Amino acid sequence: MSGLDAKSICSRKARILVNIEFSSYYLSELRADYSVILIRLVRSVCYLRLKRSFTMVKYLLALVISTMIMGCKNETAEPVSDASAVEERDAQVELSPDFPSGFLIEYIQHSKGKNFTEEALYRKVKEWNEILDRMENKLLFSNILMPVKPDGKIIGHFAEGELNFTWAIGWPSMEVRDAAWKEWMEIGHQQWQDSIEGIFTYDPSTVIFMPTIGRQPSVENVSENAVVEFNLCTFKNSKNHNDLASFRQKFDLFVNDYEDQNGVTSYFYFLLDFAGELAPAVKEEVDKKEWSGYFWANVWSSMDERDSGLEFYSASDLAKQADALSSCVSNLATAKRIRTES
Repeated sequence: MSGLDAKSICSRKARILVNIEFSSYYLSELRADYSVILIRLVRSVCYLRLKRSFTMVKYLLALVISTMIMGCKNETAEPVSDASAVEERDAQVELSPDFPSGFLIEYIQHSKGKNFTEEALYRKVKEWNEILDRMENKLLFSNILMPVKPDGKIIGHFAEGELNFTWAIGWPSMEVRDAAWKEWMEIGHQQWQDSIEGIFTYDPSTVIFMPTIGRQPSVENVSENAVVEFNLCTFKNSKNHNDLASFRQKFDLFVNDYEDQNGVTSYFYFLLDFAGELAPAVKEEVDKKEWSGYFWANVWSSMDERDSGLEFYSASDLAKQADALSSCVSNLATAKRIRTES
């Protein structure tokens, strides 16, 4: 070979190098300063080859992620000293200048009324956006989450089966969230209550999470709806967050290998930490108090992309390792963006 072109530099070996940039095994043979320069160069060339320009965090907002079970225990991951690859990558995303570190996502459970239709819902969405246009305190984004199966459930116990759906709102901070809700009660609450009568109702007891991006997507999602799988996972056999961090490193490399064989995808995943107040009754539930685990959400651009990826994953040894790590309860939904603040 006379040199590296865009195709060869984005080969499997080059892409693996990018995604294990903080692995001591691979970097031990390179000087730290030159290795960082090399990694960034490879990533830049690969992104230019894809001819796509997008900001990771804005993409996250467009898809909106969403959530598990209302009334979950606030389980904060313990520090993982031997998982610098995972921690460094997360920190880079969270500190992006396009999006505030420590942003929140609030989920509001809804129940469909007798006059509910998709057309009626999106007439209300238009009205809701008009109210928000008059507000000084701004959210980051909002999405509507619908269960994929009519009898499915996304979050909580307010609406079971085919009646439930969830309104997700992203906030830059808890302070902005609190100020916005106060402003909403003053200028929009009564109008909204009168307007939605007979179409849907909602539970004022919301649930709030702080998300942490796991793996970044390789390409931007251009579909109208994302497919989101929410997993509430409980550790097995004294496993803990150290084991989860180790699994995540292996999983990231596994996804890279899949994309090398099948082409790049818009897949990414994120983890959620509870960030709000639990209802008093929930705090005393034994299963919540004693729970040890994590929330893991997978996001795809389509059901076909999801099915193809899961088929590849299910046949792998990594799936067996995941089964040994934890047991998970999964729920599937679509996420449609209804607002993004510029």
